[in-house]
Amino acid sequence: SIKGALPGREVGGPYAATPSSRSVNFGTGTFTVGGGSVGGGLGTRSIAIGGTGGAAASRAATVSAPLGASAVTMESSLGQTSDDAIANVENRFPAEPTMEHKQRLVFAEFDIKNERTLTFEGFRRVLRALNIEFTETTVEDMYERADLNKNGRMSYSEYLNWAEHYPNLVDAIYNRARAMVERTRREQLVDVQKQKLEQAQKKERDQQEVYDNAKRDLEVALRDVAGAQEEHFNRIDLEKMRSEELFEATRAMENAKVARNAAEMEWQSFKGREREVKKPLLEIRNGIATCQGRMQTNDAVIEQLQDRVRAFEAQINDLKKDITKLTDDNIATEGEIERLQGDERELISGAE
Repeated sequence: SIKGALPGREVGGPYAATPSSRSVNFGTGTFTVGGGSVGGGLGTRSIAIGGTGGAAASRAATVSAPLGASAVTMESSLGQTSDDAIANVENRFPAEPTMEHKQRLVFAEFDIKNERTLTFEGFRRVLRALNIEFTETTVEDMYERADLNKNGRMSYSEYLNWAEHYPNLVDAIYNRARAMVERTRREQLVDVQKQKLEQAQKKERDQQEVYDNAKRDLEVALRDVAGAQEEHFNRIDLEKMRSEELFEATRAMENAKVARNAAEMEWQSFKGREREVKKPLLEIRNGIATCQGRMQTNDAVIEQLQDRVRAFEAQINDLKKDITKLTDDNIATEGEIERLQGDERELISGAE
């Protein structure tokens, strides 16, 4: 029992919250904080909790608040997985704690230096960090009433006596601290997910860059292949054209051989006639000898042309010109032979 703990103020007296207290939403449920009058210096001040609860407290106040148990929880959850961090919050700040557990955790929140005593500065900073908007005078008055021996420090027994008189405020502090740790943990998880997303996006950009480079290299290689194919086809066409030219030269050479054979046959005919008519045909024989010399010369030239065709295809055009010239010469020779044959026939006819 704390009856008589504060002189002239028993539990349920004017020091405690009255039943007609105000209801305020802190984000985790509706809690009642003493709204009636308190004795002494408080007068008729209304002890109201400002804001919209733990979820509305600013991020800056949450992170920078020098809280005891909350700070330890936030730091320990940095390297944990999602399930471990949630378990840590639930173990430290259970959703339905006993009053003793709740009072002990709230005391740890106020005990920012872990000295088992509460200073006014720590008391004030924790209330402000939790966005509990008491006036400076209200905070000072509340702390002075809890500091029974007036030594400037609130012991744990003095804190328990204070907590018994302000159970709704203890509830509000507990739930806001729990909500702040939970919110901070979730924000940290979001930051981790953002970092993972940024890493994945960077990896995707790097892979896209590698893909684009590979695609450009492939396009260059395809253009090179297309150029090589075009050059190959051009070479095939050139080779085909050279083959056709070679075929034409070969055919011209065969025609020359036929003409040479025909001329040789004519020569044999002249030779037979020469045996029949010797003296009168002296001029004819000389003419035939001349023709034979020309034919031998032509044979030698033809043989040279054959060697040149086999050795180098590039001289085909020159060979064509030479062959054409020789062909014309053979035609002229044939005309000369025909003329001589006419003379021969005239001589024979005269001899008869």
